[in-house]
Amino acid sequence: MGDIDVLQSEIANLKEQIGEHVMSTLDCESLTQFCEDREHANHDFKLKRSLKGHAAKIYATEWCEEQPTNIVSASQDGILIVWNALTTNKLNAVPLKTSWAMTCGYSPSGRYIASGGLDNTVTVHNIAAAEGGEIPEIQKELIGHEGFVSCVRFIDDNQVMSSSGDHTNVLWDINEGTKVQTFVGHKSDVMCIALSEDKNTFLSGSCDEMSLYFDIRAGPDPVMSFTGHTSDVNAISWFPTGNAFASGSDDGTARLTDLRVDRDFNIYSLQEPERITTLDFSASGQYLFTGSGTACLAWDTLTTYITQAIEHPEKVSYISVSPDGMALCTGCWDSSLRVYI
Repeated sequence: MGDIDVLQSEIANLKEQIGEHVMSTLDCESLTQFCEDREHANHDFKLKRSLKGHAAKIYATEWCEEQPTNIVSASQDGILIVWNALTTNKLNAVPLKTSWAMTCGYSPSGRYIASGGLDNTVTVHNIAAAEGGEIPEIQKELIGHEGFVSCVRFIDDNQVMSSSGDHTNVLWDINEGTKVQTFVGHKSDVMCIALSEDKNTFLSGSCDEMSLYFDIRAGPDPVMSFTGHTSDVNAISWFPTGNAFASGSDDGTARLTDLRVDRDFNIYSLQEPERITTLDFSASGQYLFTGSGTACLAWDTLTTYITQAIEHPEKVSYISVSPDGMALCTGCWDSSLRVYI
C-alpha cells in the first residue's frame, strides 16, 4: 500500500470517528425523530395564475426582491421574459444571442436581468432603460468562464455572482466587466449557488457531490464543505433563518444541513428515488418544495412528510418562492409558469 493509500485510509478513519463522536452528543438522530408526535403541516396549495408566452421548455426563473410580484424566466426559445405574476402581463421580452440559456437572474432593484448558458457568458440587460416596448439593451457581457454558466445571482446593481462548468464561482464587477474574485474548491461542474440574505456569504453545489460554503470577504477558498450526497448536487437553498440549507441531488434525496453543527438534520427521500433538480423553502421554513419528474412536492420540513404532490403535464424544471413568501412559482417543460398560493 502506497503512502497516499495509507493517508486516505487514515482520513476515512478520522472522519468515521468524528461522525461517531458527533452522533454520541446528540439528543436525537434527526428532526424527524424529535418531531415524531407532531401533526403534519396541511396547507393546500392552489393554482392561481398560469403565465404563457414562451415557445419552449422553461429552464429557470427568479423573483425580484424589491418588486415581489415580478419574475423573470429563461427558456429554450432563447427569450427572457419579465412577468407581473399577479396580472400575468409581460413587462419585457429580451431575445438572446443563444437559445441555450440555462439560468437567469433579477437584480434586487429590478433594474437589470441577466442570463447565462452554453455560450460561457453572463449577459446583463438594462430593463429599466427600455421605454415604450423597446428591447432592453445589453449592459455588459461578462466573458471569462471556460465552461457553461449554470447559475447567476445579483448581489446589487453592480455585482453579480455566477457558477460554471469550469468548476468555479465568479464574482463580477458589471460596470468594469471584470472578475472581482474567482472562488475555487469544487472538483467538477458547479450547478447552483445561493446567496445569503446579507449577500456576504454563499453556498454552491456541484457534480462532485459536494456543497461548499464561502465567505466573499475571506478569499477564494471555501470556509466549510459538506458531503453526504452520492451524485450530482443540482439545487441549493438557504433555510430562512440563514443557519441551515437544503441541497437536492441526482441521488434522489434532499438534505437539510445545519451550519452550526456541520451535519444533516433531515433527509427527504422517496420510496422510488427520482433525481431532484430544483428546490426552495417557504418563507417560514415550514415547507420544503422539491422538483422531481413531473411533480412539485411540498414536504413538511420537520417531519419529512409529503403534504402535497402538485402534478404537472411535463417535467418540473424550476421552483422558486417569492421574496414576500406569498407565492410559489414552478417552471415546466410545457413552456408555462404556474403560480400557487
